Amino acid sequence: MLVAEELGKVNNNIGSLASSDFTKDSALNEMSGLFSAVAKLQLVAEPSTAYLVSELNAKYGAAILRLIVASDPQRKTRIDIDIVSKSYEESLEQVKRYQGTISDMVDCGEVDTKAFEQLQKRHDFHLSQMNAHAQARNELWDIYLEKQLVFTKALISEMKPLSSQYVEALIAIRNDLGLPAERQQFESQMIRQWEVMEHELRKTIESLQASQE
Repeated sequence: MLVAEELGKVNNNIGSLASSDFTKDSALNEMSGLFSAVAKLQLVAEPSTAYLVSELNAKYGAAILRLIVASDPQRKTRIDIDIVSKSYEESLEQVKRYQGTISDMVDCGEVDTKAFEQLQKRHDFHLSQMNAHAQARNELWDIYLEKQLVFTKALISEMKPLSSQYVEALIAIRNDLGLPAERQQFESQMIRQWEVMEHELRKTIESLQASQE
């Protein structure tokens, strides 16, 4: 039961690899629970079940390592977005500061023309910087989306071939537990899930291409 639970967790975590911060944690730490559960299962499961789960475990680990590489461009773009966003926020604060100073000068009725012109120039400079950062951020988000689609394709190409082995492992586990397991039902459900994912991916790609035309 623990192995089945950990397999579910790993499947959920794989999709978030591109947003993971590997400077704080290792991607393989996400699989530590599965590694531990598989080691325990090998002590009590039928030999055939232990073999199936061990093979699946190894292939999941290899797939994750390849997906880390595939997700790197997207992760780097997100870092660039965060940097530009910080610059945007800093420029925005300066714009607000100069707007406030100019407003106070006008409200008090004592406008120093030379000082006003200098303040306006500084305001306009930071405003242009803010707009430039906003434009750069929007462009980076477009790039990020494109790279996200590339990663999603890689994710599907890595995980879809493992579906049949995943089903086999679950059925073996259920058989060891004395629970009913209909292969056709499990496989049909898995096929439907992949069809939905691939359909949504195609729709997203078509929408992105249409927006760029």
